[in-house]
Amino acid sequence: MKSFFPHLLPVFRECVNSRVYKIPGYYELYFIYNQYESGLNGYLRFSLQFRPVTFIFNVKPMVRHDGLYHCYESYSEKTVIHISLISVNKTHMKQKAEKIRLKDIARETHYSLSTVAKVLSGSAEETRISPETTSKIMSAAQRLGYVPNLMARKLRSKRSGLAGIYLSYATDPICAGILTAILMELPKRGFSPILTVEETDIRECRDIWLRNRIEGLILCGPPDKVYPGLCVELHKHTIPCVTAGNISRFPTDLPELPGVRINNRMGIELSVNHLIGLGRKRIAFITGPNLHNDAVERQTAYVDIIKKYHPTIIIDISSENQYWQRGYLSTQLLLEKHGNIDAIIAYDDMVAMGAIKALTERNISIPGDIAVIGFDNQPLAKYSIPSLTTIDQPVDEIGIRAVHILDDILKKKHHSTPHHIYLDPTLIPRTSTLG
Repeated sequence: MKSFFPHLLPVFRECVNSRVYKIPGYYELYFIYNQYESGLNGYLRFSLQFRPVTFIFNVKPMVRHDGLYHCYESYSEKTVIHISLISVNKTHMKQKAEKIRLKDIARETHYSLSTVAKVLSGSAEETRISPETTSKIMSAAQRLGYVPNLMARKLRSKRSGLAGIYLSYATDPICAGILTAILMELPKRGFSPILTVEETDIRECRDIWLRNRIEGLILCGPPDKVYPGLCVELHKHTIPCVTAGNISRFPTDLPELPGVRINNRMGIELSVNHLIGLGRKRIAFITGPNLHNDAVERQTAYVDIIKKYHPTIIIDISSENQYWQRGYLSTQLLLEKHGNIDAIIAYDDMVAMGAIKALTERNISIPGDIAVIGFDNQPLAKYSIPSLTTIDQPVDEIGIRAVHILDDILKKKHHSTPHHIYLDPTLIPRTSTLG
């Protein structure tokens, strides 16, 4: 078939639309035009069929299928020869069946093969390659349609390039926000994610991690179903674990893991100071699920700080109910036992919105009679009625820093990075306290 390509060159140079071209000899070329621009070099991609002269091609409206345009066709019993996916440059023709390789990008950008390889493997920053050079190489790779051979890369580096993520509480906006940041940051550090969720049996998740040879694991959210010893077991396979955000109190080995979390004490201190500054005298606290470390830390911080102003007023319904129901039921109980309160600090925003519903049903003015503060700054907090004063968690930074810690551990840089990073929260004042 290669012997026919010289006859095709004039055809490629002249084609501008769908038509039938005669080639000297005993062949015809039936050409369906499918053009698009894929970059500054102006590549034109075509679907071509090269068939015996006895083949009859009926030109009808084109139908898009599998990324190409096709026509209905009929043909004789003779053998049909196909040549497809040919790319034609404005200056030269190149058969696209041929994969784009690193040397093609090096030739295109005029950088060395070594520089191109470092950029495309995610090592540009580490090897001090300038952002300008990185941008040019990445743009050329995208323009040419470069797809890395991950299997070859793994064999060369003896690395899988995979990072496991275990997501608990997928419906929680904070966990979802942290997960999004993790997924966006991992490729920047040269990792591809393997996402597993709490709804999958934890031992099946473990098998998935080991079978795919993940290099490390990020626990996103409080992993209640992680059994004792799992992280020790993974460590035996040289798989480090890092936590991102809230963690569980059990199993007891989890708090010892490196990770990134919010400074809960600072958040409660901001809440109390805000309410005291507004003249509130009786500030109650509604607890969160006892299994969650954030809940314990926030309650402990409240007890330590509020005793400077008055005795503690804590409502714990001794249940693992979460979200609105916990806040709603707790507030009903709070009003029965402590009718003289003038402010509520809730474990999180969902609990706070449950409290607002209970107060509203009793015609209690917010914040006129009772002010309410949440924690987390979830998206709904801004749109509750009234809008909820809350403590903002930097979820993006939590996810990004967790990826950095994992990457540093794998690169043996953990000695220069604190194993436990506590990020400072900020107060977001809104109508539920300000009026």
